[in-house]
Amino acid sequence: MGENESQFEGKLLSHSLLLVVTTGIASAAAVVFHMIMGRRLEESEYGILAALLNMMLVLSTPLDALRNAMAQFAARAHRANDPALVRAIAWRWCLRIGLLSLPLSLALWLLHGPIAGFFHLQSPGPVLIVALCLPPFMLLPVAAGILQGIQRFWIFSASMHGMALIRLALGYGFVALLGATAFYAVLAHGLATLYGALAAILSVWWITRGAGPAVKATRGIGPYFLGAMFMLGAYGILMNCDVMIVRHFYPNEADAYAWAATIGRSVVFLPMPIAMAMFPKVISSGASSRSSRLILLKALGMVSAMIGAGVAVCLLWPKLPLLILYGIRDPAPELLHLVRMTMLAMCPLGITYLLLNFEMAQHRFGTVPWLALLAVAYVVGVWRWHGSVLAIVGVLGAVATASAVLYLWALLRPGRPAAAAAPAH
Repeated sequence: MGENESQFEGKLLSHSLLLVVTTGIASAAAVVFHMIMGRRLEESEYGILAALLNMMLVLSTPLDALRNAMAQFAARAHRANDPALVRAIAWRWCLRIGLLSLPLSLALWLLHGPIAGFFHLQSPGPVLIVALCLPPFMLLPVAAGILQGIQRFWIFSASMHGMALIRLALGYGFVALLGATAFYAVLAHGLATLYGALAAILSVWWITRGAGPAVKATRGIGPYFLGAMFMLGAYGILMNCDVMIVRHFYPNEADAYAWAATIGRSVVFLPMPIAMAMFPKVISSGASSRSSRLILLKALGMVSAMIGAGVAVCLLWPKLPLLILYGIRDPAPELLHLVRMTMLAMCPLGITYLLLNFEMAQHRFGTVPWLALLAVAYVVGVWRWHGSVLAIVGVLGAVATASAVLYLWALLRPGRPAAAAAPAH
């Protein structure tokens, strides 16, 4: 196992570089997408788009737990050279999640009216599109997690990050030819999600097509998935609920905040490719090895440098992202201040994301109650202190900083176990 971990340590940089590059391409496509939508859509329509994309982000963060569960157990099977187990995990969980997604999609369809009312939408059309794309949206993490676990990062990137290019092409075509409304922008997002799900599922089928006899049992995935879901669900509240909260309390200011939040949230996305590359390299059943800690320290160094650079640029030149994304040449001082404050509030969540992925990879969920408590504190704090948009940002910044401190403490506390990694299954 030590030899494998040494190989993984050596590949962290190359795999991280691959994912940083492909994520960078996807991020550039996302920037252009928001640039086009921010300029072509009316301010109110762009606010609707931002709110619905934010709602899908809230849904996607717990689904990251599913991707991590697939990556955890696929990586164990891959280390044991057991492709039949990889195939069994993929198809059984595709079936389970597919059957679960259908009633949820139906419920969202039936409740489209109240949901549209909550977000002050003039038309429920975008909500209906979200309901229709929910099944592929929920299936994508299953296949993507398998690809991540067996470290097929090229195919993983083609499916996961290729969606951004598909969304950009479709979104531009739709708003240019069919109508500059949030409905067509959300439709482009839904069709891109369908592409990602199909590409990932077909790739897993092709890679495991020569597997041996069918495996009858896949053990331990359910409990792991629940633990990861609670952890990432609490994190998702901290990361993704701000636009919806502001839109609920301050609908007249929500459109400007959507600009600032899109810029501020970009610093949270910076660690994600490094965390994805790190995850299958440090898996264990609850104990840390010296090699896994070295991998984490390398990843933490890269992430800290990226976040620091992003924050510095935004603090020194907040006009730059507003000009690039939205064509705002002379932003009001209040908007510049809001961009700076939102960036500072969100940047600790980037560190939190990397460290909680390390905890999940090491099969440790002891921090879940504390992170859930911070999520509750965020909701209660916003309910108590929402006198202005900046007050909401301040509450977010406080709990985000506390979350980073929590995971740094979990990493550095004495008495953490050190042992060999988990068995294959």
